[in-house]
Amino acid sequence: MYLRTSGNPFFATEVLASAESGLPPTVRDAVLARAARLSPAAQEVLHAAAVVGSRIETWLLVRMGLGEASHIDECLSLGMLVGQDATLAFRHELVRLAILETMSPARRVDLHLRALDALRSVPSGRQEPARLAHHAEGAGDCSAILEHAPVAARQAAVATAHREAATLYRLALGCADDLPPAERAELLEAYSSECNVIDERSDAIRARRTAVSLWREAVQPLKQAESLARLVPMLIGIGQHGEAERCSREAVALLAPLPRGPEFALASRTQALVALARRDADAAIRWGERAIELATHCGDHEVAGMTHSAVGSAWLILEYDRGREYLERFLADTRERGEARHAANALAHLGKRSAETYHLEHAAHDLAQGLTFTDGRDLDMYQLFMRAWQALTLLHQGRWCESATVARAVLLRCGMSAVNRLPALVAFGRLYARAGLAEAHDALRDAREIAEPIGTSETFGLVSAACAEAAWLAAGSDAGRGAGRLRGCDTRAPSLGSGRACLLALEGGR
Repeated sequence: MYLRTSGNPFFATEVLASAESGLPPTVRDAVLARAARLSPAAQEVLHAAAVVGSRIETWLLVRMGLGEASHIDECLSLGMLVGQDATLAFRHELVRLAILETMSPARRVDLHLRALDALRSVPSGRQEPARLAHHAEGAGDCSAILEHAPVAARQAAVATAHREAATLYRLALGCADDLPPAERAELLEAYSSECNVIDERSDAIRARRTAVSLWREAVQPLKQAESLARLVPMLIGIGQHGEAERCSREAVALLAPLPRGPEFALASRTQALVALARRDADAAIRWGERAIELATHCGDHEVAGMTHSAVGSAWLILEYDRGREYLERFLADTRERGEARHAANALAHLGKRSAETYHLEHAAHDLAQGLTFTDGRDLDMYQLFMRAWQALTLLHQGRWCESATVARAVLLRCGMSAVNRLPALVAFGRLYARAGLAEAHDALRDAREIAEPIGTSETFGLVSAACAEAAWLAAGSDAGRGAGRLRGCDTRAPSLGSGRACLLALEGGR
């Protein structure tokens, strides 16, 4: 609100009072009444400035053919624009939006084309790909979009602005239908990676699957195998473990007859992740160490870094202290190198494994640290995952009100992947059950609907423990059946703390 109105009381009041999501008519009328006092030439300057954006360089208006000093001064004198060093700006963002609304589509396209041409004339070292992509979009120039949007997206990703990167790749893909299959596949892969980081899993998986098909069409088995391997953790992340295993096996089969390269490291990493999803910690460590060795040999620090977290997570299952030492050492290294995604991944593994094995003080510390670290970095996938496990950790610590607040925030998040919702649903289900509220049934039913298709002992134990506790607290006949289900879970996953603890409580009558 402040950014749109600059704190102007009239604008702020009108926006808040308006039932519409767009520009309130009262604000539009006030802006246009003032703009009407400008000469036609000064109004043209105002139109150009509105298209240029929030930062308006005088030289850019000149190169667009609309930078006559007297006309700019007229806009300044009337208060439509304000001077800021060598640039101009609208006094309020709402003023700029109101001016844009008055312009015909053809006029906007013409001014975007002028801005695009003017910005292209800047020496290449000073060009701003994001601005060029914005004006290319406004002008409907697909060739310019394909030239500038991917460059701007890569810059945004490096700056950890992953949401902006995904938006820019999406823009480029809208113009990519006529590209050769290999070029389109590369754009889809980049878009998929950015969507995955911001927890837009469905779009990420859809784009990656299309890329796999395009590489198959282009008869490039190395690229096809690499894209399949990168699809695996996305599928695991939404609980499609069977499909993940199939993709992992297909990637390995494609690589088998080919010379060894960095793709083998990636395929070995996927095998480690599949094993970890089955809680086969020994196999996860074996495959993970192989992946790290191959990736290090090939100079692929990204694959090596992400695999370290999987190996550390496997050690947390087998020997908690050893796994913790492993990941803390890796975390220190990643922070020193400024590798934000690797650090977030390590903190997520530490927090989750600590929570599920009831190392609650460690879990609370790791998750709080991870949430602080990921804040403002567009690392939604990790942040939402850690927020959900924080809700469960707070519950186990007896901090019920805080747990409810965190769980509610997680569940209100639109578009969040189902697997990330699961711990928050379990936390809510247990909280409602302990309070004797009927809503426990709904929360745990939703949790079961997520967990059952996944079919792993990890999710089985998490949800079954909560269901058994709810039945026991309600003194219902299902309590014994819940304990029986937990015994099966306990046999398959003896380290799963939630299942063991609830089973002991049920059998001990506590």
